[in-house]
Amino acid sequence: MQEAAEGLTLAEAAARLGVSTDTVRRRIKRGDVSARQEQTKFGPAWVVLLGTAPVPSNGAHGSASPPGSSAPSVAPAPTAGMSELVNLVDKLQHEKAELAAQNGFLQARLQLLQDQLERAQLALEAPKPEPVTVEPTPELEAAPEGEAKPWWKFWR
Repeated sequence: MQEAAEGLTLAEAAARLGVSTDTVRRRIKRGDVSARQEQTKFGPAWVVLLGTAPVPSNGAHGSASPPGSSAPSVAPAPTAGMSELVNLVDKLQHEKAELAAQNGFLQARLQLLQDQLERAQLALEAPKPEPVTVEPTPELEAAPEGEAKPWWKFWR
């Protein structure tokens, strides 16, 4: 005998089934879980009807656990698609390791080039000019006492 339909929110249904709300949405979309949309003051909301249709465990079409049971979920058996995913993950991990090695090499090379650039900049640094001393010429020397300075040497 089938239970009467129980209207639950997505979060309540997810807690009851032991899955995430996204999983409940996917099961509704697939038709594994009965639900209807109702209008609320905040917009349309799903009302999940547990007990009206069998709820397959882990999305597989087979035996279902009763809605009120708290049986632990069992991992699905490996399939051909899963082995492809495992191979893809292994390949991506290998590529990640190669990229990390290349990154380390390039960082070391960058540090070497920065050091070379710094040394080259120091070697090419412009020579510092030596202070220039100006020796007075006879025209610039002060006139002896009593003689008049030329008009153009007045400020000295």
